Amino acid sequence: MPRPEFCYDAIVWLSETIPHGESPLGQRFHVGITGGAAKGPDFAARIVPGGYDWQLLRRDGYWELEADYFMETDDGTYLRVENHGLWYSASGDWPADYAVTTPRFEAPSGPYEWMNQHVFTGTVAEGGVEGREAVRIAVYKMV
Repeated sequence: MPRPEFCYDAIVWLSETIPHGESPLGQRFHVGITGGAAKGPDFAARIVPGGYDWQLLRRDGYWELEADYFMETDDGTYLRVENHGLWYSASGDWPADYAVTTPRFEAPSGPYEWMNQHVFTGTVAEGGVEGREAVRIAVYKMV
């Protein structure tokens, strides 16, 4: 039976939410990823500005999240992160009733290639500090 093993915590800074209108599936939004940091027992990294989080507010009140961005580790290695998630709050605000993600990584050969060889899961929480819009993502490797 798989069990979660802590991988890292990240604070991901976000730009304002940009609406993209109604679709047959619900309302579409785009949120830019502007920076942040990640730290765990095996590495520390900065979140590279320029990523995005495409969001769909479904008709049932759940948000589908699709983030795509890079992290640069302290030793200069770039790691691509594709993070798909599902977020729901009956109140429409934090704390969420359900906020779970499934990050997938693309790491080069070398000290981080283990990230290509596991399945990960994570949680999403409010992460804003000093008026900056952000989310806190805790990531776990399934072993």
